[in-house]
Amino acid sequence: MPSGNVTQSPVLGPEAIREALEVITHFGDDDVAFMYTSLVEERIQHPFYTRIARHTRRLHAMKDILSDVISSELEHSRRNAKTGAITEHSSEDAITNIQNDARSHSSVVRLVSFLFYRYLSAYRIESNRAFAEIINKTVRDIQRLQKRALEYIADLFVNAEQASRQRILRSGMIAELKSDVEIVGRQAIISEITRQITSQSKSFTLVSGAAGIGKKAVVCEAIRQGLSKKDFDALVWVKSPRSIFDIGQQIEQMLEVSVMNPEAFRSFTQNLEIIVVLDGAVLSASELKDTIYLLASCHTVMTSQLQYRNLNGFKRIILPDLPKALAIQLAHKLAINAGAEEGDIADAAARWAYDNAGGNPGQLQDFVRQYILDSELIITNGALARLLPRNDQAARQALITICIVGSQGLYKDELDSLDSLIDRQTIQFMVATSLVMYRKHRYYVEDSIIKLITSQIQAEEQQREVGEIIQQVANNLPTIKHHLQLMIADNLVSHRWRSNPFWDAPEFLLRYHTLARHSKAYDVWLDALLEITDSEINLEGYIYTTLAYVLRKLEKFTAAQSAAEFAIQSCGRNGNFIGMGWGMAESGAAHLATGAFEKASEMLQQSLEIAQRTNATELLDFVHSLFAELFFALGDLDAAAEHLAVIPTSWPMLLLQCDILIKLKRWNEAQATLRLLDNYDDDNRVGANRQLGDVLILKGHFYFAQRSYSVAASYYRIASERFTLAQQFVRHARAITNTASCYLHDARKRNEGLRMLIENAKQQQMLDDAVGLAVTLSNLEHGRRLAERDGTEALDDQFGDL
Repeated sequence: MPSGNVTQSPVLGPEAIREALEVITHFGDDDVAFMYTSLVEERIQHPFYTRIARHTRRLHAMKDILSDVISSELEHSRRNAKTGAITEHSSEDAITNIQNDARSHSSVVRLVSFLFYRYLSAYRIESNRAFAEIINKTVRDIQRLQKRALEYIADLFVNAEQASRQRILRSGMIAELKSDVEIVGRQAIISEITRQITSQSKSFTLVSGAAGIGKKAVVCEAIRQGLSKKDFDALVWVKSPRSIFDIGQQIEQMLEVSVMNPEAFRSFTQNLEIIVVLDGAVLSASELKDTIYLLASCHTVMTSQLQYRNLNGFKRIILPDLPKALAIQLAHKLAINAGAEEGDIADAAARWAYDNAGGNPGQLQDFVRQYILDSELIITNGALARLLPRNDQAARQALITICIVGSQGLYKDELDSLDSLIDRQTIQFMVATSLVMYRKHRYYVEDSIIKLITSQIQAEEQQREVGEIIQQVANNLPTIKHHLQLMIADNLVSHRWRSNPFWDAPEFLLRYHTLARHSKAYDVWLDALLEITDSEINLEGYIYTTLAYVLRKLEKFTAAQSAAEFAIQSCGRNGNFIGMGWGMAESGAAHLATGAFEKASEMLQQSLEIAQRTNATELLDFVHSLFAELFFALGDLDAAAEHLAVIPTSWPMLLLQCDILIKLKRWNEAQATLRLLDNYDDDNRVGANRQLGDVLILKGHFYFAQRSYSVAASYYRIASERFTLAQQFVRHARAITNTASCYLHDARKRNEGLRMLIENAKQQQMLDDAVGLAVTLSNLEHGRRLAERDGTEALDDQFGDL
């Protein structure tokens, strides 16, 4: 894991278990760290818990987990102790069992029995005093028994939690892999790739071969098998990289780890087990050499049609065509999957497909479908792409629309907002032909189909048809649900779709560029916006405000400032005062991000005046949100709260509002806001693990401000694991710093906290996280002063390494 031994210290200690057990005895409104563990997160994915109110879902799941583990451990320990049959139909039976367990020669039976009957049994004992009377012991004896029991069961939960985290991480990786693909005759190659990525030493494997030969399918299966053999920290899938810069950008976006310093990046990844897949890479020989160096500490697999024969430093695997017998065997399977009956039709389809396609699996699939479904083919790049039913415009439109939505696909209820473009009956037909997949309640198409439909090498007639359907989808965008608008817009502004010459991509960008403000695909929007601003003249200055926003989100603050200034000048010349206001707001935001607070305040004030004069509501809300951030950074919390009070509720603003309320020590309001965050539902937020991590950090702040340091540490620690699962290593390290800062306030845990800070500082140096490192070093110095004040040793010998 990213912070070495730091993450191995238990999240679920005896105190956390005791708090959880206390909470489930009365099912109140209490909030404990256990409720946010991976064990609970995994349990609430079961459909059973969807029927429970959102607020109490975690509480019920926590109770079920505690009950399952403690009950099964009691049953197991009784069996090992050869205890007789247990009956329990009344409180009298329970008391008898308690007394028998207390006399058991097995210490485990005595410990676990106490926890079960004290907290979980239908006939549970309400207090330690009552328990002491039942087994004829003193209350002090029961307190010691409770302490040992909690220590024993905590070890079980620590192990279960680690296993749960790995299962969640593994399932997330597997979800990224292509599935439902028939693979025949490639097992030796799959085993070789698996061996490479699971070996102790890191390796770089090139899998090359013709289009449709099955490179991606083979790599996915190899990784799937590798995940069953070895624990990995992350899987990074880089799509169609065209340069080492492109690779670095995509890795930064997925891992939130800077690769600008290759030495620091390599040093950091040495502590991790990361699989990197470069899918469909087209790199020059020199760029490949640099890529091999950059990823030398990762398990790397690259798929490409290129073979790079004259370069060293990687394992080369060339995928050949399947031999005739295996090719016909695969084609026969594909014919059955496409709806052919066993016998003459399937056999004939297999033979005909082989005669036309040879041993190329992708082309075999196309010809089998053509034979079975009497469909026409789109020819692309001298090879068969994918097929669409002949003369069926509705099917073509449905398929291309789902391709535009992207690999995330559409859920059933989302089809309604696309009813003018997709007919449900047509979709069912497309699923039957296997052109559209239906898995986990969503419709989607494989990436290979999207690649072929968007290919610029296919015939002009096909390109024109695709372009016309793209234009239809673009024209219908205002009628579509907001989160679908974002998914579609993010894809349409990518080069893959933008390169089709038969739809008006520049007009789309000019009309919908503000959607970039709600997107997370900033790199895609940046590429599109730069292309249009470089190629078009006399553009409306308003588009430069969006360019400034995207640049700012990508932390390119100098460029963002330039774009904002250009927007102000351009909009000013054209008399577009609202555009000027947006430009000034973006200029203020860029100054705010770089700490130029005085200049930020000046620009934001000018923007605020324009927004108020023109009654521009959206701009007004944006400026108020920036003023809230500005005053928060300056420490004027009351002023920040005033600005937040006048803007609509959103996830980022709720987070900021809660942080302000905690700092103002308005505990009741802060708790109410935390409950809102627990139940907040927003399609535009980033992944669930990050959402949960954000809330847990605030819970940590809440208890830290009240000097409940051990409780705060629990929330910070579990937050760090959320960020690890989300592959956000910078935020993980910062959460560890928060955890350690709590330990500094407990003389018994101070040295542990200092060790955590020392190790974390080294990680932050490798992550190139200057802000996080500064906070960690500040906490280290504070810890030293506390230790000197108390006259205790403060690990002085290790400070010199930093």
